[in-house]
Amino acid sequence: MIIRRPSSRSTVILAGALLVVVVASAPIWLQIPARFLAANDPPERADAIVILSGRASERAPLAADLYHRGVAPLIITLGARVDPLSRALKEPLTDAELNARVAARHGVPPAALVVISRGRTTWEEAQVLREHLTSAPARTLVLVTSDFGARRVRWTFGRVLPGQALRLIVVSAQPPGLGPHNWWRSERGVVGVVTESVKLVYYVARYGLVLG
Repeated sequence: MIIRRPSSRSTVILAGALLVVVVASAPIWLQIPARFLAANDPPERADAIVILSGRASERAPLAADLYHRGVAPLIITLGARVDPLSRALKEPLTDAELNARVAARHGVPPAALVVISRGRTTWEEAQVLREHLTSAPARTLVLVTSDFGARRVRWTFGRVLPGQALRLIVVSAQPPGLGPHNWWRSERGVVGVVTESVKLVYYVARYGLVLG
């Protein structure tokens, strides 16, 4: 029996057809990692809203909106890092202070703000919040982050915070026009997905987060 090898022309045609299929289906399979990372929850009633450090222009307004909608009577801001822009303006503010100030500008009264200028990483902020909860217990918390960090935030705080009675709800502030359906079309989307993927792998290896 004679076995004929496919001609080089047939190989090129097959490779071209596969390439067309991959490119045509890219908008479908490219969404998979982003949807995994952006594991957001719908807002629910909670004891407090917690703003993680960073992106105050997005996270604080979202937290303020949740506060005004009656999701929680209290907003806790975390973060010891000094915002570079505030330092340049000669009014250095920690991320916690900056988020609190932006939330106040959006109508949140000072009595509803708890500012904790400690923690420089998500892991450290979870530890700071755990310490705070020893004197101010809560049963449900809304954690406010950005873009595609929801999965890592959920795992990190779930790993650090004690007790299974504590319910964590993770909500991400997304800029208009950016989401899992089109993240590869913008620089911020690409940087966000790639960065969060690397961070997630690091956190799993460094802190023993359980995937699930």
